[in-house]
Amino acid sequence: MKTALLSSLMQQYQAMLDAKVGLVVMIDAEFGLPNSTSAQAISLGAQLAVKDIEASGLLKGRRLQIERSDNRGVPAIGVDNLSKMAARKEVVAVMGGKFSPVYIEQRPVADQLGIILLDPC
Repeated sequence: MKTALLSSLMQQYQAMLDAKVGLVVMIDAEFGLPNSTSAQAISLGAQLAVKDIEASGLLKGRRLQIERSDNRGVPAIGVDNLSKMAARKEVVAVMGGKFSPVYIEQRPVADQLGIILLDPC
C-alpha cells in the first residue's frame, strides 16, 4: 500500500509541475501557544529548506510556498486542519508540530487522504 501511495503522490506532484500550479507546504503546529516557540522554529527551518529546494532547480522554476495553521496542540483541531489542507490541490505536504498526540491522530487521516505528513522532530 505504501508503494501505491508513494506512486500516486509522485504522479500528483508531476501533474502539478506540468500544470504550473503553485505548490504549498502547510505547517500545522501550536503557533497560538504563548509558552511554546517550537512552531516558530519549525517554520524558520522550513523556510530555509524551501530556499534550498528552490535553488536546486527541482521545481523547474516554480515557487514553493509555506502556509501555517494553528492547532494549539489539540489533536481534534489538528485533524480538522489536516482535512481542510488536504482538500486543496496545491498542498503537497503537511508538516506537524512538536506535540505527538496531534501527530498520532493526524497520521491515519493523512494516510486515508493521501497526503504526505512530515514530522520535523
